[in-house]
Amino acid sequence: MKKIHYSWLVCIGCTLVLFCTLGLGSSAFSLYQPYIISHGGLSNTQGSVVVTVRILFALCSMLFVEKYIKRTGIRWGVTIACLGTSAAFALFAVSSGFISYSIAAAVSGIAYGLGGMVPVSVMINRWFSSHKSLALGLCSAGSGIATILAPPLFTSIIENVSLAAAFMAEAGGVVLIALVVFALLRNDPQAKGLTPLTSGENPKRAVRRDLGGKPLQLNAFMMLAAILMLGMLSNSGFAHLSVLYRTEGFDSATTALLISFVGFAMTVGKCIYGQVVDRLGGYRASYIFFSLLVSGQILCCLAGNGSIVTAFAAMLCLGLGLPLSTVGLTVFAGDASSKEAYTKTIKLYQTVYMTGMLVFGPFPGMIADQTGSYVHAYMLLVAFAAAAMIFVQAAYALARRKARNEPVTGWAAGK
Repeated sequence: MKKIHYSWLVCIGCTLVLFCTLGLGSSAFSLYQPYIISHGGLSNTQGSVVVTVRILFALCSMLFVEKYIKRTGIRWGVTIACLGTSAAFALFAVSSGFISYSIAAAVSGIAYGLGGMVPVSVMINRWFSSHKSLALGLCSAGSGIATILAPPLFTSIIENVSLAAAFMAEAGGVVLIALVVFALLRNDPQAKGLTPLTSGENPKRAVRRDLGGKPLQLNAFMMLAAILMLGMLSNSGFAHLSVLYRTEGFDSATTALLISFVGFAMTVGKCIYGQVVDRLGGYRASYIFFSLLVSGQILCCLAGNGSIVTAFAAMLCLGLGLPLSTVGLTVFAGDASSKEAYTKTIKLYQTVYMTGMLVFGPFPGMIADQTGSYVHAYMLLVAFAAAAMIFVQAAYALARRKARNEPVTGWAAGK
């Protein structure tokens, strides 16, 4: 029997990291939104601001993540970030108002920024010469797995014990996961006397097969505008799903089930997205997954009709499309940069993505306070998703034509 390459154990460790920092700390945190608003006596705007505080501190810490992982090494760096997520949950457990919730959110944001996609992407880039998109998809699926498991479990604890008990249970669980992460990860293959995983297949993405394997000159304005919009729609939209359906008349059990289902769809979507990119390339894959993302946002706008079928259809499309905002950024960065420039490119993309999250973070709650519904905010997210799709695909199309020395005409040429 062929021995499993250690890179796949590293992939498992990175999956557990994102399970904690992005999954429990961000994606699955949507389930707590109605409860902290109620428990802390917060307005909808204040509830959104708590989410925004997490994003702000994640963005600030991400500016230093490159220096951080150089100083600590990725293994220690992401382990410390997981422990930071545990500390954030402990702080949430003892919080009772807007200020204390905001402090806990700040700690969670720092852990997110230092233990998120940037160090994980660098680690996978070191350990995998082939199957990179699949590995990144599997790692990123960790946040989706958290969104599957956390809502029913911790909603039950909240309803039957207390909100503080749910937060403390998460804090303890994350400490145990951090120990497993530290045991599995190594900073690079040389630490185990190995070389990166390779296969007999061409490790270059399909999008580059007829371009000599060279990085694409993706239009910087188009890509950064698209990534900004992905940030504006993905985190804010996901963070408010629970409160959207609760305020539109869905009970807590059904809402928790919806959040779990979108987590399941997102987990599956990330694995599928990685494989589709490895086979078709980022350009063709984006057509498929942006269509799903736009459809999911449109269906979320129909939450007020009370249809369970529509709600689950929304979660399915949304979950399958959301990998664009996680794995997609690493794909875009990989297509746009050389191996030497990859870390800087992914850091730039992640920073712009987080800026989008920060900019739009308070608006869903503000819009709900003014209109009485979160549906109007999701109407804006439809427009953001459609615009992001147009910008990404236009950037790819233009870059591919330039790489093949084909003439570029019309608005794409700046005329």
